[in-house]
Amino acid sequence: MIGYIIRRLGAIVPTLLVGIFIAFTLTYFGPGDPIRVFLEQQGRLSEEAYEALRRQYGLDRPFLVQFGDYVTGLVRGTFGKSIWAGGRPIEVMIRRALPVSVQLGFVAFVITVGMGVPLGVFAALRQNSLVDYAIVSASVVLSSIPTFVLAPMLLILFVLVIPVLKNPIGWGGVFDARIVLPAFCIAVGPLMGIVRQARSAVLEVIRQDYVRTAYAKGLPRRMVIWRHIFRHILTPLLSVGVGLFGGILQGSIFVERVFNIPGYGALSFQSFVARDFPVILATTVVAAVIAMTLNLVLDVSYGLVDPRVRLGRRVEEV
Repeated sequence: MIGYIIRRLGAIVPTLLVGIFIAFTLTYFGPGDPIRVFLEQQGRLSEEAYEALRRQYGLDRPFLVQFGDYVTGLVRGTFGKSIWAGGRPIEVMIRRALPVSVQLGFVAFVITVGMGVPLGVFAALRQNSLVDYAIVSASVVLSSIPTFVLAPMLLILFVLVIPVLKNPIGWGGVFDARIVLPAFCIAVGPLMGIVRQARSAVLEVIRQDYVRTAYAKGLPRRMVIWRHIFRHILTPLLSVGVGLFGGILQGSIFVERVFNIPGYGALSFQSFVARDFPVILATTVVAAVIAMTLNLVLDVSYGLVDPRVRLGRRVEEV
């Protein structure tokens, strides 16, 4: 297992470098000049100020020199400086925004899995019944509602129609009641995937001989579900769950804007609107690192959950 992890880490480095080069190239040759846009918005556009800012941010250097400086900065743990934030270090901005999105994403992940897995298991155990059709249909309808429609609907419902929440806007941490609405908005989107995956996994497992044998021995239904069915559906649910968490982190942009949450999604959105290319590039690189890390965690988790995966890797090593 350790050798496999080392090989995967070795493969991540060149892949990440290629991704950084592509992102850097797109931002460098992309439309728009961030310095000119910034000075125009400030109302002090002049050739002297323009050239001075270009020199300050190193944008007057050749492309390969800028790329080399950027990679060197990444090795040192720096992402450069934000143009629109007055030269503020980008790593400081990310350190403040990313934990907020991680906390929000974790709560949304718990809601999605906490709702989706039991509903999927229950629907499978009641296959082709009215309950099964109702659960699948409801999850499809909820997952079909776009986030930019669901978020305003929930705000109108719980603030104006049913005034349960007086001030649902803002951020106060995981244990603040204001986290419920934005977390639910993010959780609803991938709900159908979890329900469908859990339902399919249970339907596949309950047809196995060891489940029929357990029932034939007279074991209670609850014991069969927990000991024989639920344990064997962890592997397919694990792949969906880890990928789901990564998608939740990257899919919270609109929700954070609507609920005024100072998270990673809001930072990415603001940088795109302001054409703050250093921040755009930094958020893209961090998102790529998160995605690769989650894929590595997923592969390692497969080996921990399923012994057949560990055996296959040992055969490959031999």
